[in-house]
Parts: sequence; C-alpha cells; structure tokens
Amino acid sequence: MFWIQIGLAFFAGIVISMFMSTFISFGYTVIMIKNSHLDALEMLKNTGESINTLLGFKNTATRLAEIPSDITRKEREMFDQSYIIMKDSTILRLKNSVPNKFKSLADYNDWEEAMNFLKQERKK
Repeated sequence: MFWIQIGLAFFAGIVISMFMSTFISFGYTVIMIKNSHLDALEMLKNTGESINTLLGFKNTATRLAEIPSDITRKEREMFDQSYIIMKDSTILRLKNSVPNKFKSLADYNDWEEAMNFLKQERKK
C-alpha cells in the first residue's frame, strides 16, 4: 500500500510538472510574439521617419535647383498617395503575420492606429 501511494504521488508530480511547463511555455510564447511584433512596428516607424527626412532633403534640393513648383507639387501629391498606401499595406501585412491565437496583440488597421498602438504599448 505504501508503494502505491509513493507511485501515485510520483505520477501526480509528473502531471503537475508537465502542466506547469506547458503553461510557462505558452506565456513565454505570448511575450516573445508581442515583443517581436512591437520591435517590427518600431522598425517601421523609424523607416518612415527616415523616408520623411530624405524627402525633406529632396524638397530643399528642388527649391535650390529652382524647379517649377507646380511640377514638384504634383510629384509630391503622387508620392504622398503611394506612400500612404505603402504604409497601410505594410501594417496590414504585419498584422496578418500574427498567428490567429494572438490576433488580439495587433489591435490596429492602418498606419496611424499602429503608431498610436506602439506609443501606448511603449508607455506600459
């Protein structure tokens, strides 16, 4: 009878150990996905800021070169439209890359919402 109790206690210890390791592993997975997702958003934000800086340099150079403003204005409008589409499609692709179990980690649909989400998460 004594050996049966020891065997049951040993079996219960194994089951509890397996349950705890699964629980800890799942929690670690959530943390890793969230952190990598936030890092990707941060990288996209920095890339967008770099593009805006380079665009400012280009605008300064076109002013110094005395290129007619109507040409640069039309070019700027075309660039702005394509840039907005590119940013939003990039954000949607990033959001779609999140596994279905963790879709709640990506609570945004466009660039502005993603940047607000990033600010809120970084404040935490």
